[in-house]
Amino acid sequence: MKTTPAPSLRAQLGRTLFSLAFISCGAVLGGSLYQMVAEVPNWSTNPAEELQAYRQFFRFSHAGYFFQTLVPFTLLSLLAATALLWNQGRALRRPLLLLLAGLVVNEVFTFAYFMPRNLVLFLPSTASIDADTVNTMAREWQMANYPRLVVTLGIVYTFLRTHRLLSWLPETKAAAHAGATRPAAELRPELTH
Repeated sequence: MKTTPAPSLRAQLGRTLFSLAFISCGAVLGGSLYQMVAEVPNWSTNPAEELQAYRQFFRFSHAGYFFQTLVPFTLLSLLAATALLWNQGRALRRPLLLLLAGLVVNEVFTFAYFMPRNLVLFLPSTASIDADTVNTMAREWQMANYPRLVVTLGIVYTFLRTHRLLSWLPETKAAAHAGATRPAAELRPELTH
């Protein structure tokens, strides 16, 4: 039985960067879930009053720093991985491009919809804004965060499926044509069960 040759340095680096992007996106999902479960209940009942205590507690750092670090890292890692793995074939290119598109759409939505509300709700310098505006923006923030969380979950799921696909692919098309591919049962383990 023939074995698959060791991946090239380019493929190894692409797979490593893909894995880093996957882990980083998983951390973003975890942070989003933590916010919904632990943070939001602490300021969503009466936002105009409760956000004052929230702002005071988070006066040196806040969740935005976490997301502002991980999301660009995820995008850059995935972009570099896509460039490095481009020669692995169309079957891999499509999900990589889908992941990039999903991340970009999620970020555009965040910047366009959430950032104006974040500036009002979470920054201490805006604590003087009237209670009705704060309550409305908090309600809008909370309701829009559910679809954003679902999209992030879909992105992580797509990462998982793409990771599995990446592990099944031969290194290059040239290796496949040379007959140095994995046996079909190894490429698709679910076919043997």
